[in-house]
Amino acid sequence: MFISWQLHCVQIGKTRYLSNNMAKGNIPLSSQDLALHRPEPMEPGPDLPPVTAGSNPVAVAGRLLGGESVVIRDAYPTGLKILSRVRERVFGGGREDIGGGGKDIGSDREGIGSGSTGIDGSLGSDSSSGIGKPDKNDFRSYRNRRAAYRDASNRLLAPISDNRIALKKAPAIGWLDELYPDVSDFLLPYPQVQGLNSSWQWFLKGVRFPGLRHEIYPWYGTYFPTRFDHLHLFEKWLKAYRGSKKGALDVGTGCGVLAFMMVERGFEHVLATDINPNAVMTVRENARHQRVDDRIDAHVCNLFDSSVFDGYDCRADLIVCNPPWLPVETDQPGTDAGLMEKAIYYDPDFFDRLFSGAARHLEQDGRLVILFSNLGRTEGVQVRHPIEEELENNRKFVKVRMLRQKAKPPSKKTRRRDHRKEEHVELWELALDT
Repeated sequence: MFISWQLHCVQIGKTRYLSNNMAKGNIPLSSQDLALHRPEPMEPGPDLPPVTAGSNPVAVAGRLLGGESVVIRDAYPTGLKILSRVRERVFGGGREDIGGGGKDIGSDREGIGSGSTGIDGSLGSDSSSGIGKPDKNDFRSYRNRRAAYRDASNRLLAPISDNRIALKKAPAIGWLDELYPDVSDFLLPYPQVQGLNSSWQWFLKGVRFPGLRHEIYPWYGTYFPTRFDHLHLFEKWLKAYRGSKKGALDVGTGCGVLAFMMVERGFEHVLATDINPNAVMTVRENARHQRVDDRIDAHVCNLFDSSVFDGYDCRADLIVCNPPWLPVETDQPGTDAGLMEKAIYYDPDFFDRLFSGAARHLEQDGRLVILFSNLGRTEGVQVRHPIEEELENNRKFVKVRMLRQKAKPPSKKTRRRDHRKEEHVELWELALDT
């Protein structure tokens, strides 16, 4: 049933409990034999240079940018100080956003990647000065700098001993027990540890979304939205929906928010799929927690390309998809970075496969709903709107209607670059072209 996986993962086959009082609802954590994604553990090596609070942070930043790995040996805050210097080198000054596309992936800018990425060859290890502040309006340059920061920062390593961060003043992270039952002493990139910690905090407290009466507790490595414009649009559309509610598909479910919204609005059964096993884990466990696991099934699936659909005879009354909003570019650093990238950037054949699969699995009078954005156009990285292109050229679907809403500006306190001035979120309601 599960597709083969090229990422670093671990097989966990039994129910485990991460704490005596898991979040607000005492959620039991069972893997259902999923191959869960995790940051790759690294063997401790005697040749890795140590860094401490007494090390020169500018020199350490230069070594990281030059492709060398180092290990923190004293306290957790040392890593924060060093990353601050790396950030200044890459972004040329003050603290800059290193997130992407307005989407949070549930792991605090996880930055999965490898290798050394330069920016037009300008990042070296022997210059202590900045490289000039980037133009925030140049999206490609800004994305390249984020990739360079990611690659360099992931060479800063933190020691793990007995599934605990072996540094003073380090946070306790339950994921280290849950995701690494097969190893106890290893190294992890410091940003990955930050991501595990951030994800653990979100998991403990849960995330509340519009249109739901309960929190969702996202597993590590699971995309969940931190902006809700598209969810408000879907909630509005779902309230007005008068079609059959026997069955629905949520393709690319992420944390499952759309699937749970459909269940709360009376759908009898929802099949939720995602390429990410951690997302599937999130949906399964939250469905169990909410006692709707008899109405929500979740499976690992790359769009519709899986044996899970071989025995799926019934067509869906409604298929929903909140796809990535930005296209992968051939010259984009880190395009093979893994699952987290797939929540943000779509491959060239993504929409062709989405429309072809949806046409096979949609009832004749059913609806395909896609939540999208004009972000790619506003950032100058998208020439054609993929949904408009489908409607014009392929004729599998016809537009019933399109709802549009201007994206809300970010908080005045946010450090993210403001890419929302011209952005609109969109809800496309499509029907089969009969």
